[in-house]
Amino acid sequence: AALHALQSRALHAFSYIQAGTRTWALAAAKEAMSDGRLTSPEEVFYFELEEIKQMMTGEWNVSSTAEIQATTAERKAQYQAWGDAATSPLLVGNAAAMSVHTRSSTPDMPSVISLNPTRTVSAPEIIEPPRFIHVEQLSTGDAIFLQVANGFIVDTETALDPIMVAAQHYGRQIFNTS
Repeated sequence: AALHALQSRALHAFSYIQAGTRTWALAAAKEAMSDGRLTSPEEVFYFELEEIKQMMTGEWNVSSTAEIQATTAERKAQYQAWGDAATSPLLVGNAAAMSVHTRSSTPDMPSVISLNPTRTVSAPEIIEPPRFIHVEQLSTGDAIFLQVANGFIVDTETALDPIMVAAQHYGRQIFNTS
């Protein structure tokens, strides 16, 4: 219960920081719109916080309008391309999870999902249990797989990482390749 309360307070604090940052960014957008550097409030979110600060402090002023508008157009196009990109059925961080299937001659071998680039998983349902997740180094970010994986194949083992304890708690096997 204490951990839940602490987590709740941390999320509240983070939300408060985000709301304050958004309010500040929208104020900067309003100021930049008044002299034509930006054409809509949403455009401010194509810039890094440091760039927004430079617009507000005058380092990036009206004399830089063409540069600011070109940067806005470029980043808007990048964002649109990113939004239109086809994604892998399973992403881990920014990397696509890859499938390494069992060979028909050894049907008792488990399926492996590898986070190393080999072959893309075309559909998650093609990987039947038992499943093993292959990672370079196991970290708490891999905790998402604890419910679906029977174990992990790890290139570099980190025995002190909390996920090792969690994996043992869930009865997940960890194999070290090194």
